[in-house]
Amino acid sequence: MVVSDVAEQVRALETLLARIRVRNAGLLDFDMWDRWGRQHASDQEIAERSENAQLATADRATATRELEALVTKLRVEQPGAVAAWADAHVAFLAAFRAKAYDNLTEIFVADQEQQAWEQVKQGEKLFVEENGFYITIDRELYRSLFGIDP
Repeated sequence: MVVSDVAEQVRALETLLARIRVRNAGLLDFDMWDRWGRQHASDQEIAERSENAQLATADRATATRELEALVTKLRVEQPGAVAAWADAHVAFLAAFRAKAYDNLTEIFVADQEQQAWEQVKQGEKLFVEENGFYITIDRELYRSLFGIDP
């Protein structure tokens, strides 16, 4: 029963982190559009994209607060869940790194994130701000480790 409860908590933690990841991707898209596409957009498109960016920023902040609160709570009530979550990220990054071959930037980023997840496991950080540009997601591995779709 404890194992399934840990798995449930890992899913809950990762669901919040995935929400942050999705919002970050949307905000990156907005930033690129704002720099290079805005000048070609209609007033309506500018208004819609700006509103969507504001909503994404607010939701990202909400998800971040929720994730920080859940990590803090679980560190007291079920520290094994936070450790399992961090271990799953370390395993995910190790698999990513093994496929990075000679891409030194991807290897560097994966190594930095692995170290940061070890800090989460040790209680030094609440979570890791992921690099969604260099670290790509192997969907099957992700599902097997976290129990959710990326």
